[in-house]
Amino acid sequence: MNSILARFFSDIRSICGHEATFQASLAHHLALAGVPVSSIHRELSLGDGPIDVVVKPVDKSMYWDGGTRSAVAIEIKGGAYGSRNALSDVIDADGYCADIGKLEKLAKTGVECWFICIDVEELGISLSVPARRRVAAQCGQRNLRFAYYAQGESNFYVLRQGRLEENPIPDLPTLAVPSPARWSDCLREFSQLARQASGSESTYVGLLYHALAKAGFESRRLSLETYFSCAAGGSKMQNRPDLCVFRPEVAGRFNLYKKGIRSQSNDGIKIGSLEALVEVKGSTATQRGSQANFYKDIEADIHKLAGWRDRFQASGYLSSGPGRVAPEYVMIGMDNRRTPVDPDLIAQLTQLAAANGVSYHHVRVA
Repeated sequence: MNSILARFFSDIRSICGHEATFQASLAHHLALAGVPVSSIHRELSLGDGPIDVVVKPVDKSMYWDGGTRSAVAIEIKGGAYGSRNALSDVIDADGYCADIGKLEKLAKTGVECWFICIDVEELGISLSVPARRRVAAQCGQRNLRFAYYAQGESNFYVLRQGRLEENPIPDLPTLAVPSPARWSDCLREFSQLARQASGSESTYVGLLYHALAKAGFESRRLSLETYFSCAAGGSKMQNRPDLCVFRPEVAGRFNLYKKGIRSQSNDGIKIGSLEALVEVKGSTATQRGSQANFYKDIEADIHKLAGWRDRFQASGYLSSGPGRVAPEYVMIGMDNRRTPVDPDLIAQLTQLAAANGVSYHHVRVA
């Protein structure tokens, strides 16, 4: 696990964005390490609620990390929360977090549980050295594994036999595979991966992240649950797309505000370098629902995508320089039904999407 964590922490060392991006990156590195994608789940319900990343055995012969535990549950805390580092909001003065309590119950059933904290440098480091030790103590008392990384530091820490051990952050080699000309070149690989998995929409989104990263898209270009100030639409909450693909100049700055200063929106760099904005619809619930409900769900997300397009166009941030192309607004429908969605309905969705400036991709995975 240490080698997986080392590569994961190295990969996200300059990312400032939503915690979901960290979840997808960790799932990606688990898969690169040889864990079958059919075993990796995001937001899987275990115990008292969904767990960020879960590894479950394909069969009884597969055990996690060479040990005796047949499953692992991982909760990740960190990322940008509005103008603040998320860790500052969830860990109390004694080092306790609600997710520690959630994992404690699973640990008692024999699940290997990890609590991973990531301090985001741009928004200020939240956990001092004594605070890190307090969190480690809370985990140790409950038989939980603990790992911590503060961006900008040269080491990450793992709780082992009651003490925090330092481990160096490696420099990852540049991928030999060049980035595809377009993000959509990865759809075939994504479809093949999705056929090996089942579960939540979050799991499918994670697989899309994995396909893009394998193809050479750097982590600093891939963001989940991205906040855009102009996407609030007059409400207090910003709608967040499932996945965004950016050009390299975004450099991992996926957070809502520059340096956490509320008067300085990050919309300019994000919208100006946006390559594709993707919504994914489909989960285990889709298998049980009617085709009419499938259509309604996809229809709603198509209109959501059109709303983002309209607001981005009105923002004035879209780049129109030489060689620049407008962002793609993409809807991916995951068809995991026992009886495939009717081709006429797929044609209707494709037409509806085109009429709203959205491209529709239907992925049959059952």
